[in-house]
Amino acid sequence: EGVLQSNGGGLVIDSATAVQFPKYIELSNATQALDLPTHAGSILIVPAMAGSSKTYTLPTPVKGAYFRMVYFGKLSGNDDNNVLIRGVDETIFLHASILHHDLDQTGQTSDVVYGAADNDLITLTAGRGFDLHFIGKNSTNWYVWGYALGTTPITIADG
Repeated sequence: EGVLQSNGGGLVIDSATAVQFPKYIELSNATQALDLPTHAGSILIVPAMAGSSKTYTLPTPVKGAYFRMVYFGKLSGNDDNNVLIRGVDETIFLHASILHHDLDQTGQTSDVVYGAADNDLITLTAGRGFDLHFIGKNSTNWYVWGYALGTTPITIADG
């Protein structure tokens, strides 16, 4: 007898069905280069920053390679240091559309920030958090989407 069954031809989970959990990796609290064998397919947790800004360098993309980066700030509601995400060099680009929610505006508080064809640097200044997805388009481009929270809008630029 299974743990969960449906007699209508639907889902059946029994004792032989393994529950799978997503793989996550806690990144270091230091500038770090990411690589596909270690980080692809994972949720990457960016720690609360101690000290100065940190840069996370993306690997050369491969079509279909995917990872997700999440950041929770200091978890105290106060602004944190800058987080920078960049291509491995200035020939790796970020085709991005990121919803930014500005936490200190009094009017319109959300806007979409776009990356142009030659942008290779994402900067979250005084950030409180983000949830960003990356998928390789080809050998020179990452697609990037998600949201960011902070008192200063996230930027996507030529670095």
